[in-house]
Formats: sequence, C-alpha cells, structure tokens
Amino acid sequence: MLLLIFFLFYFIKLSNPKKKFIKYSSLTILFTCVFFIYGMQSRGSWIGILLIIFIDIFINKKNLKKTLTILLVIFTAIFFYEINLKIKSYSTKIVNTNELNELNELNELKKNQERLVSTHSTSGRTEIWNNIITIIKDDKIIFGKGPQSDRHLLTKYLTKNKGHVSFTVYENNASNALLYSYLCAGIIGFLILICIYINTIKLIYINIFIIRNFSSKNILINFSTITLLYLLIRSIFENSFSLFSVDFVFFILSYFIALKKIKYKNK
Repeated sequence: MLLLIFFLFYFIKLSNPKKKFIKYSSLTILFTCVFFIYGMQSRGSWIGILLIIFIDIFINKKNLKKTLTILLVIFTAIFFYEINLKIKSYSTKIVNTNELNELNELNELKKNQERLVSTHSTSGRTEIWNNIITIIKDDKIIFGKGPQSDRHLLTKYLTKNKGHVSFTVYENNASNALLYSYLCAGIIGFLILICIYINTIKLIYINIFIIRNFSSKNILINFSTITLLYLLIRSIFENSFSLFSVDFVFFILSYFIALKKIKYKNK
C-alpha cells in the first residue's frame, strides 16, 4: 500500500510542478513512504520504486530534472532513517553494556550478510516452488484441487517429508501466481492466467509506447499503467492478483481504466 501511495503522489508531483502546496505536500508524502519502506526492508517495494523511476527517465525525458528531485528525496529518506537508527543505537549503548551491544551488532551484521549472499535470500520461495513442482508430479494434478489448495497441499507435503526438508519454510502459500493457478484450477486455470498476462502486457505496451501516456499529465492513467506493470512483476514472487485480495482489486480497476483510455483513443 505504501508503494501504491508512492506511485500516486509521484505522478501528482510530476503533473503539478508549479503549484507549491501540491509540490511540497507530495514530496513530504513520498519521503514518508520511502522512509517506512526502507525501514521495513520491503524488497518487493524497492522493485516498484526503481521501476517507476527507470521508466520515467527513459520514456519521459522532459521530466529528468523532476525525477532527480525525487531521487534526492529517496536518498534523503534513507539517510534520515539511518541517522534515526544510529541515535537509537547510541541510546541503547548508554543503557546497556558495550560488550552486549557489540555482540548484538555483530549478530545483526551476520544476519544481513546471510540474507544478501545466501540461497535463502528469496525467503524460501525457490524451495516452495520446487516443492510445488514435486507435488504436481507426485499427485498427477491436471484439473486442480480448488481455491487456496496451495496451503493444504504444501502443509501436507512438508508434514510428510519433514525429515527430508533441509530449510524451514514458514510460508505455506505458492508465492507465484502461475503455480497457484495450476494447483487450484489445473492446466485450464494456468492457461487462462497466461492469457491474462498476455493481454495485460499488450495493454501496458500500448499505453507506454504507442499512446505514450507517460508523456501526458493524466495521473489516473499513468498510475493504472505502472500499477499493472508492478503487479505483474509482483505475481512472480507472490500469489498477488491470482487470489482475491487487495492486489486483485487494484489489478481489475487499473486494467479497465487503462483499457478504457485505449478505446477512447481509438474512437
């Protein structure tokens, strides 16, 4: 949700550069979103932030100076979060012994290093995907097992193979829209979702490269297009819009808003 708010006010900021109230209030909201996204270590959200900046720089080059301003806001938010972290760490040192704090810092550093360089950096998703493929083969799933069957099947599989699983997986969902659709609706659901992907990618391509909406000041269309693109990427490592959720609601709304714009242009 913080990322979607970031998307919205990113375009509000770019579309109303001369109105000081909108400009500074938008920058404040962008700063707040980045501050909390960075603090929560939301790697998926950072993909969205980098995506919108990359597209805007290379598609809409006229906004380069404005984009640089937003980049400055992002780095400033990160800087202030790190300063806040240092202040809290210093306050803790006053209360606790230096030896205890040094031990905690070393442990934290070790955890961060392991997260960055180990195979577990995907939060166990690669193991979940391998388990799902094994389940599909073993159970010979063709027509699917019903809504949210990924939770039941993965829990059953992990319980059955508890002694053979080397890495503890805390999540029992598919963490991938295509795999989720196959487990729930089989090959039919899988192919339908593939069609949805193709239509959505086509819609995004037309909006960005044919109609060139990113060169306009249409906040709603730009927001809908970037939201669709991000949700497609998010569906690679989450169930996302394949499950009835907030992702699904925003996906449907964004899709039809973007589609309506194309139909309007064709008329």
